[in-house]
Amino acid sequence: MYVYCLVTYTFHWLYIVLLFYGVIITPYLILGFVHSHQYRPLADKGYRPTVSIIMPCYNEGAAIVDAISAVLRSDYPKDKMELVVVDDGSTDNTPSIVTEMLEKTNGAFRFLKLEKNMKKRHAMAYGIERANGEIIVSIDSDAIVESNAVTNLVQPFIDPTVYCVSGNAIVSNEHKPKINTTLARLQKVWYTDGFCLRKGAESLFGIVLCCSGVLSAFRKDKVLQVLPNWLTETFRGRRCLSGEDAQLTTWMLKLGGNSVFQANAIVYTEAPPTMKGFIKQQLRWGRGSFYSMISAFKIFFKKSTTAKLFFYTTFITSVFSPFVLFLSLLALMMINSLSPLLVFLAGYILIGYLSALTCKMLVPDFTTKDLFYRTFLFILMIPLSILYFYSWITIYREKTWGTR
Repeated sequence: MYVYCLVTYTFHWLYIVLLFYGVIITPYLILGFVHSHQYRPLADKGYRPTVSIIMPCYNEGAAIVDAISAVLRSDYPKDKMELVVVDDGSTDNTPSIVTEMLEKTNGAFRFLKLEKNMKKRHAMAYGIERANGEIIVSIDSDAIVESNAVTNLVQPFIDPTVYCVSGNAIVSNEHKPKINTTLARLQKVWYTDGFCLRKGAESLFGIVLCCSGVLSAFRKDKVLQVLPNWLTETFRGRRCLSGEDAQLTTWMLKLGGNSVFQANAIVYTEAPPTMKGFIKQQLRWGRGSFYSMISAFKIFFKKSTTAKLFFYTTFITSVFSPFVLFLSLLALMMINSLSPLLVFLAGYILIGYLSALTCKMLVPDFTTKDLFYRTFLFILMIPLSILYFYSWITIYREKTWGTR
């Protein structure tokens, strides 16, 4: 009898939670799909400000050679672009590899070295403080930019209200058979969704919540205004290490600027091919996104009504989705009936399919196979909800770059 009462109570509680969650997330998803179709990247307007490309690195090894080479092949005017590589106290052969490349290219870039590992945020700041350009471009040390990526990335800065811009990251594992795993393929379509759909929709309102560190750009004068605060950020009294890109974006929004997305500024990056690497990455991203969303909460009180509505709906869905997914699944499993659980999973797969169709319509090289992967990627979000919850309650455990 007591078990029956408990299950009955759980069912009514679940019904209320799912109803409330559904009322919020359904229009949010529909509007997100609509807005992503309305988004268009800014074409080349001939705008060419001086640019400083900061590439922080730590124990990158030989992979950094391709990253540096790709930047040096950029079609951006050489007299208006500088590349600054910052080694964050690497303990492997990265410094010697970069030094050798510096000699081979006749000093085509600058190489700065920190005596000890200070973490990525400080390596970035070290380069920014010594940069000469009007625009700071951040590129990961294992990322490969297309030749026109920098050119396209800086075009939105022709608008003085734009303070930061996010590039478009594409997973490149499929070109290397050894790391082209099913997990990597799932992440490829996930990136497509996160950049082309989510950032595309956010860009319409000038509120891209994270200008991703793999490729992003910021106005140097605005960054210098917030640099001391960004470097010394704490969360409940402890130093922040995760999510430096999202938090710098938040600071730009705090200054009153807009953040936008450039889908035509393309950078290729490798996704973790193993579950161990993937979990490590998601823990870092989970901690960073959680803090940045909390930090941004007050900012949007002063934004437009549309921006408010979009952000706070995003906040609710991002922060509460892991709880709702996990608790709903748990409660459904307690009910002595398979039907509610099947309906729940079917609805979840349907949402994934709608998202996949949107990707298919927006991205030319999004294949039928990708359509399948994107549909069932939503199922992966159920165990990920547990991982994200763990990342939030262990936010103080971040001690390294967390990118490998």
